[in-house]
Amino acid sequence: SINVKFEHKNLNELSNVKKTLYKVNIIDNFNLEKFSIKDSDFKIFYYGNPKRLKLELLSFGYDLNNEKGYWGLKLNE
Repeated sequence: SINVKFEHKNLNELSNVKKTLYKVNIIDNFNLEKFSIKDSDFKIFYYGNPKRLKLELLSFGYDLNNEKGYWGLKLNE
């Protein structure tokens, strides 16, 4: 599993990322661990390695990155 922080500007962005997580084949399940106005934390259970998860999410327009031990997910603009 991996813990990921997703920064969002509105609830539509949060809804869209949840829909995307359901579409990614290697994701088995995910939980919304923390929710606030500007960001949310997800725990994602997936098959494979983080590099493969990053590539899968990139194909849906999301960038998964690791900075100083913390995983972040953002819309690739």
